Amino acid sequence: MPHLPAFGADIAPLDDADVIILVDTNNLSQLDDLGLLLRDLGKPLVFIDHHAFHPETGKIATLYIVDENASSASEIVSGLYEEAGLKPDIDAASALFLGIAYDTRFFAFSRSRTLAIVARLVEAGVMVEKMLPLLRIPMESSERIARLKAAQRLQRRSFGEWLVAYSSIGSFQASAARSLVALGAHVAIVGGERRGKLRISLRSSRDFLDRSGVHLGRDVASALGRTVKGTGGGHSTSAGFNGEGDLEEAMNHCLNLLGRSIDDHKKHE
Repeated sequence: MPHLPAFGADIAPLDDADVIILVDTNNLSQLDDLGLLLRDLGKPLVFIDHHAFHPETGKIATLYIVDENASSASEIVSGLYEEAGLKPDIDAASALFLGIAYDTRFFAFSRSRTLAIVARLVEAGVMVEKMLPLLRIPMESSERIARLKAAQRLQRRSFGEWLVAYSSIGSFQASAARSLVALGAHVAIVGGERRGKLRISLRSSRDFLDRSGVHLGRDVASALGRTVKGTGGGHSTSAGFNGEGDLEEAMNHCLNLLGRSIDDHKKHE
């Protein structure tokens, strides 16, 4: 990265590692072929995550640090610094600040704990006016086209008062799902299939979560992973599924699980 002393590698030297730490990773299926490699490598795996607890991850993790109430994995790591009595240097503080800012949509979804951590990162030297512009990346034409295609192919279904929009495109499913919620859907489900692999992204409005009580990661995506070959999970208003099979069948299962979850929560009110 040009602004922080960080780099990426196509193939990490995994054989030389004593322990492998995975951050913001709910399950290994998110990592495609790398996930399969890590599963068979036999190295200790440490997961630091803020998604809903995933039972499959719990089975393979040597250490599983999960806090669903945290705004981001960066917030959890910041807390680990504090628990250890350590202060991050300016580069680490900047990276943690950017992670929190991105996951909270520029602090729109923040609690007092989140803002207190941000304040301490600023005290460590983070310059907010220089950091935030780094997250404002212009949308590429391919992503814009994907969003438009999702809207063009949109279908809708109502579950009581809740309007659900669903569609399919080849890529940018998460971005397209966010755009459909912005258009007015309470819940958006966008799926895609490529080379036999399925990817489904789910997004909902905060109003839907607060009033329906349905947690997309736990109640829908994770359950979809148990219904269709694959794994799913995520946040209360943002979740996903990766797997194999027929896309239309998987989308129908997803819609049925959503409807059933809405009904179940309504019964327990």
